[in-house]
Amino acid sequence: MDYQNEDTHESAREEWLKEIAYTYGDQITKLAYSYLKDWNQAQDVAQDVLLTCFKNYEYRLHISSYKAWIYRVTVNRSKDILKSSFLRKVVLNNSLVKLIHTIDHSPEAAALRNEKNNQLIEAVFSLPIKYREVVLLYYYEELDTKEISEIIRINENTVRTRLRRARDRLGDLLKGESLN
Repeated sequence: MDYQNEDTHESAREEWLKEIAYTYGDQITKLAYSYLKDWNQAQDVAQDVLLTCFKNYEYRLHISSYKAWIYRVTVNRSKDILKSSFLRKVVLNNSLVKLIHTIDHSPEAAALRNEKNNQLIEAVFSLPIKYREVVLLYYYEELDTKEISEIIRINENTVRTRLRRARDRLGDLLKGESLN
């Protein structure tokens, strides 16, 4: 066994992971947070995603877009957590006001202090997940509809339809109308 070659391989793997963490770490945490509405859970998801990257180092050359792949892993892991009955009862029933107070330590807290931002954030978070995810990926992560369709594995036209419906719902919410 060639230990020097193995050490070089591990060193390259670690460097690759550091680059992924540096480039996408904050983005995947924020993306997970947009699903989970819990900063600690989002950080756990980010760590899981980085561990998945580490485990899949050998396949890195087969990944056409790291960003799309990492976002897809993040979305899938976040959705898995949302499926658990404990989190459905605890996390999804928390009000946005409690949420805002629990993340005062985050960089986003400064933006949340602005009343207009609070209204918009509350409106976005009140959207059903299928609309919320496309809004956050399109506007916050600045992905195009093709990238979004690849990440959440739906047709690109469906992404556009969800964006249009989400905008309509947000407009109604911000005008004070009900979404029944």
